[in-house]
Amino acid sequence: ASAPHAVLPPIALGVSADMVVEGVAGPIDVLVLLAAAMAVVFADGLRRVLCLGAHCDDVEIGCGGTLAELGRRFPGARFQWVVLSADDDRERETREAAARLHGPGTSYAVEVARFRGSYFPFCGGEIKDYFESLKARSNPDLILTHRLEDRHQDHRVVAELTWNTFRR
Repeated sequence: ASAPHAVLPPIALGVSADMVVEGVAGPIDVLVLLAAAMAVVFADGLRRVLCLGAHCDDVEIGCGGTLAELGRRFPGARFQWVVLSADDDRERETREAAARLHGPGTSYAVEVARFRGSYFPFCGGEIKDYFESLKARSNPDLILTHRLEDRHQDHRVVAELTWNTFRR
């Protein structure tokens, strides 16, 4: 499998959030700007988007607006959500959120693993094996994940493994 065309963690969204806080732009302006930039990067079409979140609600909170806009701009794209830590109730919430966010007619899948939340630094080998398995069975054009600078230890592990596993 070839490497993804781009790895775009929400660092772009973080920069965008900084622009909003500083009054440079409004949230909608930033979302439209980001989606327009991705439309240029993926002028030949965006086919596969991989969303990696450490916990349930990380994907929808971290990049839900971006996913909605990408779905609108690239109606043929397939969205794959991978959440690495959940219990039954939180998994159900994530599946419901994905269904609401993508709506009917959008191709998406949600995969939920059961790694122990808040302990990712201590089970890094098992999570790295999971990432390698994910890489072997997916070929994303775009990956959305946590920022490397995130202060939550699980988020940092996911961000680091994303860059490590899917780099060119």
